[in-house]
Amino acid sequence: MPKLPKGFNPKKHDDMNDYTPIPKGEYPAAIKKSEMKPTKSNKDGENDNEYLQLDFHILSGDYKGKVIFVRLNLVNENAVAVDIANKELATICRACEISDPEDSEELHGIAMTVEVAIEPGNGDRADQNKITMYTSGDDAPKGKKDKKAEKKDPPHKGGNKGKKEVDDDDDDDIDLSDLEQADLVSLAVTLDLGKKMKLRKKDTADLIDMIEECDAEDIEEALDELDLI
Repeated sequence: MPKLPKGFNPKKHDDMNDYTPIPKGEYPAAIKKSEMKPTKSNKDGENDNEYLQLDFHILSGDYKGKVIFVRLNLVNENAVAVDIANKELATICRACEISDPEDSEELHGIAMTVEVAIEPGNGDRADQNKITMYTSGDDAPKGKKDKKAEKKDPPHKGGNKGKKEVDDDDDDDIDLSDLEQADLVSLAVTLDLGKKMKLRKKDTADLIDMIEECDAEDIEEALDELDLI
C-alpha cells in the first residue's frame, strides 16, 4: 500500500482550483495577480516570446472567488499578436482609469466590469472562459445575489477596528475591515466621499475612517447597492 509523503497535512493546503467555466455574462472583477511568462516556444529555445498573465477574480455574486486567466502576447515575433495584446491591455488600463502604468501591479485590486464568454474546447482542452471586454468599475454589475444568503448576518471578525453597527430588524453588524481595498473604494465613491482616482491612493484604515463618518443607514444602503452584504 503506497505511503503518503512524510509530514503531509491536508489542513495546510487549500482546496484544488475549480476551472469549470462560469456562465456567459457581465461580472464585477479585479486583477489579483500578474506575471510575465515565457511561451512554450521560448521554453524550447526557439525564440524570446513572452506573455503577460493576469488573474482576474470575480468580486461578488454566485461566482465570487472564481478566477479567469488572461494572457497577453506582449513580446512576440508575430506583430499581429502583439498589436491585439497591446489593444487589450490598453482597454484594461482605461477600465482601471490608469493612463501610464509602469508596472502591471498598478492594475491590481481595481474593480471593473468584465464581459465573460465561453471558449469551446478542442481535443484535450476543455471549455474555458474568455474575457471579451473590460469597462470601468463605476458601471460594474453587482453579480447574481445568493437568495439563501440574504438573511445571513454579514461576517464580523476580530476587534472593533472598522466595525460599524447598523440598527435594523436583524441587528446585523457590518465589519468594514472584512472588505478589500477595492470594495472600500467603491463604497466610498457610492457615498460621494471623493473621486475614485484619489480614493485609490488611500490605505484601508483611512478609507474605513472616512466611511465611518457617514450615517449608518447610508452605509447600509450603499453596501446593499454594491451587493457587499
